[in-house]
Parts: sequence; C-alpha cells; structure tokens
Amino acid sequence: RRSADVLLITDWDSGVGAVDTLSGAVGIIKGRGEPNLLFTYMAEGSEIHKGDIIETSGLGGVFPAGQQIGTVIEVHRDRYSTALSATVEPSADFRRLSEVLVHRPG
Repeated sequence: RRSADVLLITDWDSGVGAVDTLSGAVGIIKGRGEPNLLFTYMAEGSEIHKGDIIETSGLGGVFPAGQQIGTVIEVHRDRYSTALSATVEPSADFRRLSEVLVHRPG
C-alpha cells in the first residue's frame, strides 16, 4: 500500500496512448531502451511532422490526457506500405530524473 513499481516510458515494455497535438494523429508511444521513443500504430492517412508535440491521449484510462511526452525529431515512412512512425525526444531528461508523480487510476 505504501510502495509503487515505476516503469519508465523509455523501457522496452512500456506503451502509452499518445496524440500529435497539431494533427490529432493518435497512436502508441513505445520505449526502445534508449533515450528516444517510437510513436507508431497510427491510422492510415495520419500526418505528423518534425517539431510536433506529442501528449498522452487518455485512451485506455491508465494515463490522463494532455501530459506532454515529447517532440517529434524524425518521421519514418515505410517504402512498401502506408505505415508511418516517428522518433520522439522525451520532454523529460530521464538521466537526471529525481522525482516522479505516481498516478493511481481510479
């Protein structure tokens, strides 16, 4: 009751519903075990651009909507399909993290 397990968004096992604040593209932010994140699983026809801000979408009810995740630094378009993904630089510097907020879904 007085402890929590913390999983950083950069962890391979993480996945958070996310939205591009400019275009409204919805997808999943996945950790890659490195400082940058992967924004993926967006609907066909989604548009995202370098510099766009990514926030939590609130979908799934685990994380509240509107929490800034990071900024798109590179967009990837698959040559053989319409798949789109992006590299996102987190807003937080996880190497210097000293405090965390524990959100209890309720």
